[in-house]
Amino acid sequence: MKLSYQRSPLKSYMVIRGEEKDIGYQEQMLQENAIPLLLPFYAIVVNMELEVWYDITGQRSLRDVIRQEGVTLENLRRVIEGLTQAFYKLQQYLIRQEDVYMNPDTVYFDRNHPNQISLCFCPVVHPDTQQQIYELMEFLVGQVDHNQKKVTQLCYELYEIAQDPVSMEQLAEKVRAVYDMEGEGEGTADRSGAPSIPSEERSIVIRENYQPDADRNAPAVFSPVKNLTPEQEDVGAKGRKTKTIKAKWEELLRKGKEECKVQFPLLSKLAFSRRKKEKKEDEYGVSEDFVFDPQEVLQQKTQLLHTKKEKKMESRTLQQGEAKLVYDGNGCESNYILDKNSFSIGSLAGENDAILHSDVVSRHHARIVKQEEGYYLEDLNSTNGTYLNGDLLPYNVKVLLHSMDQIMFADVTYHFV
Repeated sequence: MKLSYQRSPLKSYMVIRGEEKDIGYQEQMLQENAIPLLLPFYAIVVNMELEVWYDITGQRSLRDVIRQEGVTLENLRRVIEGLTQAFYKLQQYLIRQEDVYMNPDTVYFDRNHPNQISLCFCPVVHPDTQQQIYELMEFLVGQVDHNQKKVTQLCYELYEIAQDPVSMEQLAEKVRAVYDMEGEGEGTADRSGAPSIPSEERSIVIRENYQPDADRNAPAVFSPVKNLTPEQEDVGAKGRKTKTIKAKWEELLRKGKEECKVQFPLLSKLAFSRRKKEKKEDEYGVSEDFVFDPQEVLQQKTQLLHTKKEKKMESRTLQQGEAKLVYDGNGCESNYILDKNSFSIGSLAGENDAILHSDVVSRHHARIVKQEEGYYLEDLNSTNGTYLNGDLLPYNVKVLLHSMDQIMFADVTYHFV
């Protein structure tokens, strides 16, 4: 089994390729139902192997969440209880847990709604459920900050439990007991601002209203032998024009930007160029990412005052072995010295090393990693993409940087020096 990533200007995909697995009656269930817990996907046969394309647009993998936020008690609860609740609800659709592939790269959380979890139904041969649980606990143990003694102790206890056959429900009970004992239970709010659910009804918000395309009754999976490319899928979406398109567009504007983008991506792009680009606060207290056309030249740039930290960074002398991001524009952004082994770039203050002020830069947009060979650039499944010398980078693919490379974080341009 091989996992890779592909990217188009409008969509981001995770691709799993390998030997086809018999999923029996579930194939019909998936074709006839839009199952909200699962990443939308379709499958094609390539050289006698099954290639499954999952739409991960606007999603953050568990690996990215933990890497950016750390292993905290709240995140442990969010992950383990979220998985437990998701598997319970999948039973209502007769989806077997053993046909869900669960690891740090295949469990996703919605970027704009951090508690919404999506799983990967995998019709490709993959490790059994017990092996997946063990590897997941092993990942958490490897990522935990050992200075946080209680969280570290809990991670190791979960890891020990996972040495033997165990269910997600058993792990969730262990996490819930520690969580409630620490006074983080009923009535408190998590990092995203969403109120937690009382213990007897505790669950993670699931993607109940998600639809993969404009048809509200569309299934979450296409025919396993349908030879459809992501580019053809996007073109098909752009082609939906009717006499009442203006009225539909106005109605969708009232419902929200994300639904507009799904049904009318071309009009969403045009509207972006006409309307003032303001971020909208949703019910979780976080701003949704804008979608923009990378070919457009944005005429207006906001002039912001640099913070003291940014001014200090710009004035510091470059040390031997260090590199720098030099801003190439007439807007508000700063230059940044890459003074960490993992240097994060995004619009969210407090969780990034480089804070970009553009409305179309994602909260966690990209990162630059220093290794022995040099500096590597990696996109973090950003909404509007990261471009290296004009090429759009796939998610989770590291590319070696060279001096004077041009990097575009959405519409913000830098040079690597």
